[in-house]
Amino acid sequence: MRNNFKKSITTETVFYGAAFLLALALRLVGLGLKPLDDAEAVWALQAFRLSQGEGALIGAEPLLVVWNAILFFFTGASPFWARLIPALFGSSLVLLAAALKQSVGKIPALLAAIFIAVDPGFIAGARQVGGWPIALFGCASVLFFLSRRQYSWAGLSLALAILGGQNAWLVGMMVGITFLWGKVFAGNEDVESTAEIQPVRLLAWLGGALILLGSGFFFFPQGISAIGSTIAGFFSSWMEPASVSVSQLMAGVYSGAPVWLVFGLWEMIRGLRKRDAFTSLCARFLFISLLVLLIYPGRATLHASLITLPLLILSARWFAAFLSKQEESAAVMGGLSLLNLALILFVFYNLWKILIGQPGFGENAYLMRWLSAAGGLALILLIALLIAWGWSETLAPKAALGGLLLGLILLQVSAAWSATGLDRRPQAEIWWSDAWIQDAQLVGQTIRDLSLWNTGEANKLEVVVIDLQSPALEWLLRDQEYRVVEKLAAAEQPDIVITRDQDSLGLAAAYTGQDFVWENQPAWRLMMPLEWLEWMVSRDAPQEKIPLVLWARSDLLPGNDGDTAHAAP
Repeated sequence: MRNNFKKSITTETVFYGAAFLLALALRLVGLGLKPLDDAEAVWALQAFRLSQGEGALIGAEPLLVVWNAILFFFTGASPFWARLIPALFGSSLVLLAAALKQSVGKIPALLAAIFIAVDPGFIAGARQVGGWPIALFGCASVLFFLSRRQYSWAGLSLALAILGGQNAWLVGMMVGITFLWGKVFAGNEDVESTAEIQPVRLLAWLGGALILLGSGFFFFPQGISAIGSTIAGFFSSWMEPASVSVSQLMAGVYSGAPVWLVFGLWEMIRGLRKRDAFTSLCARFLFISLLVLLIYPGRATLHASLITLPLLILSARWFAAFLSKQEESAAVMGGLSLLNLALILFVFYNLWKILIGQPGFGENAYLMRWLSAAGGLALILLIALLIAWGWSETLAPKAALGGLLLGLILLQVSAAWSATGLDRRPQAEIWWSDAWIQDAQLVGQTIRDLSLWNTGEANKLEVVVIDLQSPALEWLLRDQEYRVVEKLAAAEQPDIVITRDQDSLGLAAAYTGQDFVWENQPAWRLMMPLEWLEWMVSRDAPQEKIPLVLWARSDLLPGNDGDTAHAAP
């Protein structure tokens, strides 16, 4: 048995394992550091209340809520545990790249697994509390198992997709239109693998999985009744006003996938010229996903991954072909590519300074920037001519392409790290489902400190929230004795009051207030083209900040004379 086990561990298996570990690392590192935003806190609060035995309603993502409730019951509620299940499903998506071997080949499939691991959209989606990674994994698994005629597993995967939320219906609609298009206009060339489906076995497993997984193995039976809300949520999302603009969606495509965009389109054009069936399938899905998301009012920036996914797969095939044709020494090719990269970055830096209107000091600053950029381009051309004349005519364009490729890879790596939310400007990332909650830790620590000073315990003061509907704030106060009201009577004297930005409470007792920045996000809808360019390079953007004020009854503060005060931040 040991020998059989060793034989089963091939080089290919090791590479897929490495890709999975890379994906896991990028999705788990610092997973609990980002405070839950309002969109995340909606699902986390439902799970928390279920775990506490409260009769909370379960929304349109039953699997996430039910299994997070079970997790919270055993581990306690925290941002890390709330995000763990999406992170695991998002990491497992890497392993499904193996299904591409028959269509694109072994090496491109391995590269696609690595690309999925480092894709910014997939990273950010897996690091948030939401059913998007679950729904996407379920939909991809359905196609994988149907292609292998494993109908039991296909039924289980379909249940995962449905329980993952309304995004499954969006993806299913796109896939259905794509295959229908292929059946009508492409001679059924790409839908033959789904023929002769055994509906009885598939539906039996689907029904059983929906009941067992949707209820947490009957731990929370009310999860079963929430299955219908996934369909209702999808249809109702078509009636709501769009919260994400087309500019935001396309910025997610451009900033998150520069490598996939350039080389995926390159490979798509090449494949369409050869009338390649798989390339045609990818092109159809790209067109359908782009069209649907442009008209779908419920779109999210994370949905940009549906547009870039076919480009990611095709770029993996381009890379495999590019690497297989390298006849020159790797050291020579690498050195020349690095030289071209340095010059490309020099040219880009000067052009960038011109575009944003910051050329530097001096009377001829703009002229010097233009001359520097032109000089860099001239050097790139001169080096290419010298290589072609004295070395190899084929090496010169490959070295220039290698420099461009390295530059795009740097952008891709930077975007991937930014998508973790661990860079210096996490609030400026476009992938978050809602506004960044900036001072959540300060607000929570202030309340705990006040309680410790006065009661000896961290959660014994009465907290009242006035006219502020924020699931993120309710999540922050989940261990406190709090209530949310529209207004307070003048005679009431709660220990702590949280309000929107205002100068006084109008209560009989004296209170001292402290401002905090609660929500902070770029003003996406107000940004102009040059501001979008600056954001894509440096993540600088005009910010929209929403404050709140934490008021403590003045007698709770050491050394306070009892006068009402409002402290500036």
